[in-house]
Amino acid sequence: MAPIHDSDLAEERFKQLQWKYYELWEDVEQRLRERKKLFILCALVLFFILLSVPIFQDRFPKWQTYQITTKLAKSINKLKREVATQHVPLRLKFYDYSSYHKLRFLVEKVTTCSASHGEVLWQEELGSDRALRDYALITNEGDNFLEVPNLVNSFCYDPFSGSAQTQHEESVGFAVVPVKDLSLKRSDRVSYLILTGTSAEISFE
Repeated sequence: MAPIHDSDLAEERFKQLQWKYYELWEDVEQRLRERKKLFILCALVLFFILLSVPIFQDRFPKWQTYQITTKLAKSINKLKREVATQHVPLRLKFYDYSSYHKLRFLVEKVTTCSASHGEVLWQEELGSDRALRDYALITNEGDNFLEVPNLVNSFCYDPFSGSAQTQHEESVGFAVVPVKDLSLKRSDRVSYLILTGTSAEISFE
């Protein structure tokens, strides 16, 4: 058996130590590569978030007007259920604030849909104070830049003859618009609630 010298042991220890340092640096480089990938990923995510902020800000009013028309549709369905229960005509009418209609309305009981006044049963608001300030109902009265016919600010439903507005017109609609778009005459963020037929079937646009 060949003798084992101290120099051989030292050389072996040196090789093992070199290999140990090599594995350590491999681990360090792997962690650095992973951190670099994570940094690049975070930078890309942040970039796309910043890129989408202007788009979100531009389209948010459209989402809001759609939510408001959805709430109005629920109120109209509630009115129709009350008509079926009470067997009397009911009219939903928005408050008029001169240049446009704020998103506040009342529901009144009338003798006929052609009556000028009725008994107020309840009042509702289609949103928060901010929504009431930033959004409005636009109709064919005054300056209607939308050039859409049959936009209304009231809806009357009779238990026997159905919708008063759609007896003579095929359909009528409510249009909700961001207030700041009125001066800009911008129509791409307007949402419509369409009532069709004497039963006032609801659709959105």
